[in-house]
Amino acid sequence: MNYKQDQKPLKNYRLTGMRKKALQMMQGGIRLSELKGLRMGLGSSLRTRISELRAMGYDIRDEFVKAPSGARFKEYFMVVSK
Repeated sequence: MNYKQDQKPLKNYRLTGMRKKALQMMQGGIRLSELKGLRMGLGSSLRTRISELRAMGYDIRDEFVKAPSGARFKEYFMVVSK
């Protein structure tokens, strides 16, 4: 993850709608990709929601995953402590 840690948290964002739904899924241990988010009803701009959540101060990580077809895509997740 190469997220800029020096970016100031955005206080004008509210945790509603798609941001809240995506955050709840990741806090529940679900790894989200752009396609998986679309299929789960998070809309077509998951990357934007992730960026907004990061700007709000949430520690969301990402990594590239290779599909069986050879294509690479990013999955977003949170480390959940048990």
